[in-house]
Amino acid sequence: MAVTAQKQHIHITRQGCKLEQVERFKYLGAIFTERADSSEEIRTRLGMARGVIQSLTPLWKDRSLCKYLKLRLLTSLVWSVGLYGCVLDAKGSGQKRIEGFEMTAYGRLLRVSCIEHRTNASILEELQPSIRLLDIVRKPKLQYFGHVLHTKNLCTHIVESRIDGIRPCGRPTRK
Repeated sequence: MAVTAQKQHIHITRQGCKLEQVERFKYLGAIFTERADSSEEIRTRLGMARGVIQSLTPLWKDRSLCKYLKLRLLTSLVWSVGLYGCVLDAKGSGQKRIEGFEMTAYGRLLRVSCIEHRTNASILEELQPSIRLLDIVRKPKLQYFGHVLHTKNLCTHIVESRIDGIRPCGRPTRK
């Protein structure tokens, strides 16, 4: 597979056999595509998590369980399946998909019918989740960014866009 902005065919041979060029492949549960984005990965993971939500329907309908316990079950059983083994690069539509999935899951937990026309804010106010799903997705990336900033090496200078030294007289200050 070649990851490029424009589609490019590469011919590679190994011991006289031509290797096949593919547009996507699955390795250790993660999906890699030529476009190097995570939209297909997000759709796949959220679909797997939707299956878990569907299989837990008797729990969501059980009136003897409190909302707090159902929320804990949702975070431990459903979120873990949806986020297993992947670091999602959620941008734009990916963020909207994750937020929409989260609100759908909360609606199933509270047994909210689509006829009720409840807002997301009212559902979040009723449940008051301690952490949102998108924050869980962003956390490893922010932790890695903090790790890079704490180590003083070339990566830190590249990330911070700092150049050591003093500018000569007459130049404008750095912004």
